[in-house]
Amino acid sequence: MKTFYEWDVETLDANGDVQDHDHESKLKAHRQYGAAILSGKRNDLRLVLVRDVGSDDDGVAERAWAYVKDGKLPDEFDDGTPVPQRFHIELNSAYKKKETKQ
Repeated sequence: MKTFYEWDVETLDANGDVQDHDHESKLKAHRQYGAAILSGKRNDLRLVLVRDVGSDDDGVAERAWAYVKDGKLPDEFDDGTPVPQRFHIELNSAYKKKETKQ
């Protein structure tokens, strides 16, 4: 079984229900949402790191989520699996770039 990770920007409606997803393998691909997500000023967008375990033949066997809150990833996905350090670094790098542009 392989493990795959994706950054997902969820678009929410007024009730907080997910209406759309935009999955990308790298956070920088979400540049069009960058300022809105990183500033926390948009309640209709939510950033999450998704972890899928599966195979090309069998599809996804397991899926877990780690929602970014206050600009930080949690230490673990919602299933208790640790979030790899490289994703914390990727997110922190995105914040540093935003802060230097202000």
